[in-house]
Amino acid sequence: MRKQYILQGIVIGAAVFFLSAIGQAQTASQTTTESGLPDYKRSSLYTVLATHLSQRYGAQIDSVFIQLPVPDKYEDHNLPDRYIACPKRERQISAESMETFIDTSEAAKKMVAKWFDRNPETGTFDLGLVTRRGNYNASEADVREALLTKRGLALIADAGENLIENTFLIINDIVYVDKEKGAQIASAVFAGLALFSAATSVGAAASGNQDAAEAGVAAAELAVLGAAISDAIAGFTVKVTSYLYRLRWNDSIAAVFYNDFWCDTNYAPDEIARRKALFDSLDGQSGLFALDYVGKYRVKSDKTVMRGLHDNNDVIRKVCARALDKNIAALQKKYEVFKTKSPVTAVNGLLLQSPIGLKEGLKPSSKFEVLEQRMDEDGHVTYRRTAVVKPIKHLIWDNRFMAAEEEATGADFNATTFKRVGAGQIAPGMLLRQLK
Repeated sequence: MRKQYILQGIVIGAAVFFLSAIGQAQTASQTTTESGLPDYKRSSLYTVLATHLSQRYGAQIDSVFIQLPVPDKYEDHNLPDRYIACPKRERQISAESMETFIDTSEAAKKMVAKWFDRNPETGTFDLGLVTRRGNYNASEADVREALLTKRGLALIADAGENLIENTFLIINDIVYVDKEKGAQIASAVFAGLALFSAATSVGAAASGNQDAAEAGVAAAELAVLGAAISDAIAGFTVKVTSYLYRLRWNDSIAAVFYNDFWCDTNYAPDEIARRKALFDSLDGQSGLFALDYVGKYRVKSDKTVMRGLHDNNDVIRKVCARALDKNIAALQKKYEVFKTKSPVTAVNGLLLQSPIGLKEGLKPSSKFEVLEQRMDEDGHVTYRRTAVVKPIKHLIWDNRFMAAEEEATGADFNATTFKRVGAGQIAPGMLLRQLK
């Protein structure tokens, strides 16, 4: 047992040293983004909410959903259509309602159009978004050059394999679970506490004990706040079911797109008009652009911590955000195609850091493979495993929604510290991908 504590102390001590030296191990050749993190190709995500306006808190859930950011491990590929209005008879969204939305909104076609910055008025496309997200040189990725050079064609193919086909739609169904009885009890407790604290403060002030009086006022204010939001704290629980779809994209679809629909400002006006009309005529049931169903996951929200909350909207936002993050983390672990990669930002001996944490479902038992990106002479990107790592229990970043406001342990880490398991080389700029 003593040996175990000594080893644990060595690991934690080394981690503390590592944290103090963070950033010193960055290599000069590493390419970084404006945020200072290594460049890498991230999957893209479009999120939609199934709305139940007739249900309690339905309107509030709708209101906070639109304010929630896309998880930072994904590119924001949201479209204007963010809601599916469910009929009153549907306590949870049906497969029919989801398929109807996908078809009538032409979601797949619009997701493709967004990838190529389609101008809806002129019908022209460009590769601005593809080059930005893929970290390509704009001239190298030009379609005209791609048709003439091996290198350019490889970049276009790489964009399809690593960017476009890794575009996902998630339909989130958030259903409120009624716990009104518990809410009323909590509200009464907070109200009684407020009265007691206020009376204590008055008595202390009368006796000249200013410190006690101030403490009583603070307690009374906290209790009043608790009473104001206690029905949401004690009563607001949700069940979230997330349905995952993947945009269908392959060489055959790409060939049709470039041959029949692609046009830019260099094309003749009549040809642009012809291709625009052809693309516009495609509907959600055309079969060319489609979304493939991957799977679903359902969670129940955790108990809410009151610290950092000031009104009912804060409670709803926090509960929904954390439940959605749990679902996304579970979908990543369950389905290989949805797994994300996270960059290694610093290395010191057996220890390394990466900006992922509890939001992504990290546990001390989680294992990740370390991947090295390689590009062959034709421009194709491949990944090679170089090592396996695990997070250190007491050094996992709490990056959940509003963790800083509730003063959660680890909320100020900004990254999780991992230790290498076994042999292998690790360097800043490599990527982590979770193992099952």
